[in-house]
Amino acid sequence: MDTNIALENLLLARDVLSAINVRYFLADGTLLGSVRDRRFIDGDNDIDIGVFAEDFDVISFGLYASLMRRKGFERQLMGIWNKYFVVQWMRRNVMVDVAFYFRRGDRRIAHVFDKGRILELTYPADIIEALSPVDFYGSTFMAPKNEGAVLSCQYGDWTVRRSDWDWRTSPLNLSPWKNTTKLDSLYSSLSIGILRLSDKVMGRFIIPQS
Repeated sequence: MDTNIALENLLLARDVLSAINVRYFLADGTLLGSVRDRRFIDGDNDIDIGVFAEDFDVISFGLYASLMRRKGFERQLMGIWNKYFVVQWMRRNVMVDVAFYFRRGDRRIAHVFDKGRILELTYPADIIEALSPVDFYGSTFMAPKNEGAVLSCQYGDWTVRRSDWDWRTSPLNLSPWKNTTKLDSLYSSLSIGILRLSDKVMGRFIIPQS
């Protein structure tokens, strides 16, 4: 992953989310790199950002998507709106994964997808929801205030580098993989179609760059 492009993409993603008043935070490997290494992790191939699902509705998501595309990102939407949802943004061959964190009782749950399967990552809500600014590459980003607790929940001893880490099996806070059903696929197609329409409609209200 090209560090300069990765940082550029992270800054652009941060600025768009801040512009529409959506709470965001560094997550997963990006959070780990910012705390342990003070840089992106060697060998990491994407940027990870978390957002709180309730900060979006269909209209604000359309605005968000339109603004991101205006910055040069291409999008891939995965999941079912208000149930489990991830957006992958690609710009200059560096991906930004934006995971929607859903509140379920006293937990926050994020999701990842792999070949028709869904994986849940579960955290105590209080350690995810308390945010504070951090310095990363000389710029300010938001991150969980108790970074160590969040990282320990996912990685265990996060100070130790692991060459055998596999995002499909290694996180300590993952649930067993769930296979999507035909009904899930139908709901996913419907919700993604609505979001794409919102993106298209909201894009018409954004003044083109000169």
